[in-house]
Parts: sequence; C-alpha cells; structure tokens
Amino acid sequence: MDKMIYMRSEVDIDTPICRYMSYQHLLKMLDERQFFVAIRNTFDDVNECNLPITDMHIFYDAHANISPEQLKSDSDRLDKQRERQQEMGNLPTSCWTLRSTESYLMWKAYANKDGVCIRSTIRKLINCLDYDGYDAVCVKMLYGSYSRSNEYNVITKDIYYDDERELRFFFVPQNDTITIPDKYVNFPITSQSFIEEVVTSPEMSEYKSMLCVNEMMGKYHLSAHKSRLSINHSAT
Repeated sequence: MDKMIYMRSEVDIDTPICRYMSYQHLLKMLDERQFFVAIRNTFDDVNECNLPITDMHIFYDAHANISPEQLKSDSDRLDKQRERQQEMGNLPTSCWTLRSTESYLMWKAYANKDGVCIRSTIRKLINCLDYDGYDAVCVKMLYGSYSRSNEYNVITKDIYYDDERELRFFFVPQNDTITIPDKYVNFPITSQSFIEEVVTSPEMSEYKSMLCVNEMMGKYHLSAHKSRLSINHSAT
C-alpha cells in the first residue's frame, strides 16, 4: 500500500522536531530497527481517551424552555464527540516537541538522568518508517479548555501542558482488517538517518555521557553531544 501522511496547513513537512526518551529505549530502537509507538489510551493523562465529564455536561437555565428536538440534538453532538475521543484513544500515537532548543522541563518529564533527546524533521521520520497498513496524521496539539462546543477536543490538551509545544503522529488503520494491539505497535525502521542528532541529558555524569556519545558516533555513526544545559548537581 502507498504511504500516506495527512498534515494540517500550519505545520511544514521539514519542521524540526525533538523527542526525549531513555538511553536504553534508544539503544533498543536502533538495535532492533523498530520504532515503538504507544496506544494513546495508555498515556498518563486521563483525558487522552475520555473527555472530562464536568466540562462536557450540557447545562440549561432553570427557566429555559428546551424542546425535545434541541435536547436530542445536543445529546447526539456530545455522544459523537465522546465517540471520536475514544476512537482516537485507541490509535498508535507518537509524541514529539516543536521546541528546537533544549527544555529542562522536558528533560525532567520525559527522560531520566540517563536519558537522551533525538532531533529529526517530520519528513525524515516519515520517510524512514515502514507503517504499511496505516495512514499517518500529523497535527500540532492545541492547548486550552475542553468543552462540548470545541470541535478540536481530540487534539486539545490542558493549558498546563502548553510549554511542551507538542506535535503528534496518529497512525490510522487503512482498513478494518488491521487489529490494533492493546498497548503499542512497532513499525520497522528502514533507515536510522532520520536521527539528525542525539543529545545526552544534562543530569548524566560526564563519564556516562562520554560513553554514550562515543557509542552513538562509533557504533551507530550518529552525530551526538552532551547537553548544553549546565546543572548545579550539588543543589539537587
């Protein structure tokens, strides 16, 4: 089948993207040549597959005269939004950030002290993955409030996450014969060239960072260096 990617107009296909992960995760990905993609409803944020009920309930003025037709229309619209959220919650979803510079908050949230950040672009990632049987949908996440009138609830996150500047790849089965696993899928990596650069965590020791950088450059022929961030380890 042809490889397809659908993108919203505000994102260019050559946009730089970054992803934070553990070093062991990166090694496993490179050695097995498999790109791990988790199912969205396994994410920590409970709103990933179920919209917050308190924000989605329909409230009417006590004195309002609401017709049965209006009640049914409002209820159907809400049910449709819930169904869409649950459907998206069952999709393999890969999360990246549009932040091209390092973020200490991202290091703390998504990579341990022995973690790394890999840099790529949308085009390079897509060209190096074999996601046969799926279409890729690339969207820039929105940040704000969930509500029954928000048509973009499925790509909305709480405002508390807005520093992440997240870009997501949803992988949608091309037909009903494809069964999506409960937790994750692995897409074959056709070339590791999608990784432009590997950056080691600012909390990684100098010795461990040197070993990681040498391994990335020597064994995998990837550009690598230690984080540019300076951390006062005695204060942590």
